[in-house]
Amino acid sequence: MNVFKNYTITIDSKNHKKIIKNCFGYLGGKDKEGNTINLNNVYYEKNSKPWFPLMGEFHFSRCDHKFWKDFLLKMKTCGLTIVATNIFWIFHEENEGEWNWKKDNDLKAFTRLCCDLGLYVFLRVGPWGHGEVRNGGFPYWLIKKCNRVRENNPEYLKYVAIFYREIYEQIKGQFFKDNGPVIGVQIENEYGHCGGAEGSIDHLLTLKKLILDIGYDVPLYTITGWGGAKIPDEELLPVLSNYSTHPWAESTFKLPLFVEFLFRKASGDVINYTSPTAHRLIKSAFDPEKYPFTMCEMGGGICLTYSRRPLLKPKDVSSNIFVQLGSGAVFLGYYMFSGGINPKGKNGYLNESKEAGEWTTVPKLSYDFQAPVRMYGQISDSYRYIKILHYFINDYSETLATMQTTFPDIFPDTPYDTKTLRYAVRSCDYSGFVFFNNYQREYKMEDINADLTVNINKKAINFGKFTLKKDSYFFWPFNLELDDIVLIFAKAQPLCILNNNDIKTYIFLKCIDILPVFYFKKDSIVTIEAKYGKFVINKSEIIYQCNQDTDDLIQIKSKTDKSIEILLLKNEHELKVWKFNDLTEQRLIITDSDLVFENNRIISTDRKAEQNFLIYPNKDINFFYNNKMLAHEKKLFYSRIKIHKDKINKIKFDQKKNKNGKDKNSWSIKFQKDLFNNMYYANEIYLRLHLECNTAEVYIDEKLIIDYFFNGEVLEVGLKRYREVLEKKREIVVELIPLTKEDDICFDIKPHFINGIACRIKKVEIEPEYMVEIISK
Repeated sequence: MNVFKNYTITIDSKNHKKIIKNCFGYLGGKDKEGNTINLNNVYYEKNSKPWFPLMGEFHFSRCDHKFWKDFLLKMKTCGLTIVATNIFWIFHEENEGEWNWKKDNDLKAFTRLCCDLGLYVFLRVGPWGHGEVRNGGFPYWLIKKCNRVRENNPEYLKYVAIFYREIYEQIKGQFFKDNGPVIGVQIENEYGHCGGAEGSIDHLLTLKKLILDIGYDVPLYTITGWGGAKIPDEELLPVLSNYSTHPWAESTFKLPLFVEFLFRKASGDVINYTSPTAHRLIKSAFDPEKYPFTMCEMGGGICLTYSRRPLLKPKDVSSNIFVQLGSGAVFLGYYMFSGGINPKGKNGYLNESKEAGEWTTVPKLSYDFQAPVRMYGQISDSYRYIKILHYFINDYSETLATMQTTFPDIFPDTPYDTKTLRYAVRSCDYSGFVFFNNYQREYKMEDINADLTVNINKKAINFGKFTLKKDSYFFWPFNLELDDIVLIFAKAQPLCILNNNDIKTYIFLKCIDILPVFYFKKDSIVTIEAKYGKFVINKSEIIYQCNQDTDDLIQIKSKTDKSIEILLLKNEHELKVWKFNDLTEQRLIITDSDLVFENNRIISTDRKAEQNFLIYPNKDINFFYNNKMLAHEKKLFYSRIKIHKDKINKIKFDQKKNKNGKDKNSWSIKFQKDLFNNMYYANEIYLRLHLECNTAEVYIDEKLIIDYFFNGEVLEVGLKRYREVLEKKREIVVELIPLTKEDDICFDIKPHFINGIACRIKKVEIEPEYMVEIISK
């Protein structure tokens, strides 16, 4: 017999609210049209309304400029509104006085493209940037000339001023005040925490003054605030980080479980793990209560180092982000959101490396970061999970930004606790959301049976009994106003809103193995009906419940004669949902394919030739493919569209072992015909290498195009960008460095050893990616 433990959380809205102070007179800004960006100590504002910004890191200089637009559109389609990017000094002035702002380094073109696509830009100008770049981005010549860097050394500051001015020349006229996209500047990075500098507040103030004197003028000036970082109080806005694992830990022991999967208050504290059971806590150097809870480095993935090779699961990323949202974050920024590939310098590779005297070694070229958008533009499952959180944040931005967090009296004090319910409440006045998490990276969780009551302003809302399944997370609303309809609570997760002229549709998602239930305030409703669900009506409430494993549509009319809909999606749609702003309608598209939206265009990609779409609302759909209107059929409440492309002929190749040596093995992959004969049908062609080794390098025409540290993941290489040389050579060479059982490396997944050595290509696949472009007219 299941035992359901009672949990009660009490919120006094009057005493719970923070006193809002507009205490940052030096921050905020206005453009030429009168649009404003501001903040207070609790949340951000846009045009005087609460605003919940979403930001993703994408390094333009780590991406072929011909693919910038593709990456940026994928970020925008995922709901991001701001693109953060690092300006790595060594990428732009590797040799003194030889500045490179062209092609992949063209900051001016990049910011203008962001502006054209309707994305804001946040510049991380350093001068020290880290980002797993050689010397933290400092050119060698600078280090040789300046024996003291990252401090108020006049010689060092002279060169910093030149660097800052060079950046300014690229972006002048593109600041927010000029109607441009640049809304923020981060000064320095991990100062007082990483890179050897002890840190000085005076130095940060000097850098800020230098920035302002040159002419930078943005609404937001920030500084990384974790790990004992120095913070000039109320001069720079401290922003925080959070990762699902720490590959930069110096030893190779298995790390203990991370507190990042527990709901907790904002903190700039950093834990350094000194053994599998011991750690050292580095306290933050500022009071988080004075500033809005701002994340600039949510781990969108993680890097690989030579000694640590984590393999993240999608929920390692999305659950961590979810917990920060439930803990009260009002600004989510990802590092990285889009992976990239390091440029090769004039004087050698530019990756962080022990050979160069640095603390660790990362791949020479690959900066894939296991990010939501991978280094060749592939969309990952972590992208799909966090996309639905972004849709929710954007559609409920004004409400959510003002909500503050209440933590329960009873909560796990260790991530090893699998029996206590992990939850927190974000609320404002009478309404709010309860966040639950039962996921912990690399740990076997247990189902939790709970009976939850939220007491708010002396009124009890009992959600009743439910089972929080292991490895699941979700949130439920209470006292949520759906226009004129009062939703007392729901055991289903709000996803987004379709705000159309004739009717507003609220999209909800069913939770795993939990019967969806909606409690409505009876006196706000005139009529209510649903296709599959049933209703129970009592004195003050109308209760909807549905025990069929299907989508359902609830239609409601209020006493003020307003109508709304609730579209309830079954949980299996979670990774398939896309929100599209049509020319006349906001639509929901459900598909296994990956979508990118640009104005009235839908660019759909899939590894399968047939692509299927369910579309809601199902009226006035005028979708065209190849200048022909697409036929659609009705299914449930949706219109279903199918597009079948001609299947690309199997690409044949010969695989041969070239060399078998003690230190290195080499294979060649020769294509029998031109790879790109059928490129008309394909968006991309992926080479998929199933490897077991220590490290690998992939060459075309004797040039290294990408490298790989084994972590159990398939190495996937997009070949489109190498088309010109592949049409001539038709050969790819793969070199593997063997892994032995004696190598001191920490793996999540180890390879299979034969005679104590792992060094083989298990399988080679060539997989095309099909693309269709749909135009809405």
